Amino acid sequence: MNDRGLGSVRLKISAMSDSSYLVPASDAAATPAALTPEQERLAKFARDEVQAFLGSPVGDIPEAAETATTALEDAVDAHVPVADLSAALNASPEAVQAIIDHDIDLQDLHPENNVD
Repeated sequence: MNDRGLGSVRLKISAMSDSSYLVPASDAAATPAALTPEQERLAKFARDEVQAFLGSPVGDIPEAAETATTALEDAVDAHVPVADLSAALNASPEAVQAIIDHDIDLQDLHPENNVD
């Protein structure tokens, strides 16, 4: 696996796809909070967009990454806790927060960009 300078936020995707790049080495143990129906919809949409990004062909990576990142940001803007997003993505809260904060460019985590 290529760390791409991510330091302690080593990412891998576990249950989301065949690749292994989004979930940090530490487990994302979080108890989801009670969400409103709109928050649940936004969390599911964000999860679906991240999954679509992971399966996107090389030519679609930039657009798919932007769409997925925006979906994550929209969920957080609607007060979906990062812990709930991380549980939906099977990712650590630190990894999800790093993507939302643009500390990690989601494009760099695409499986096609991490082929050794």
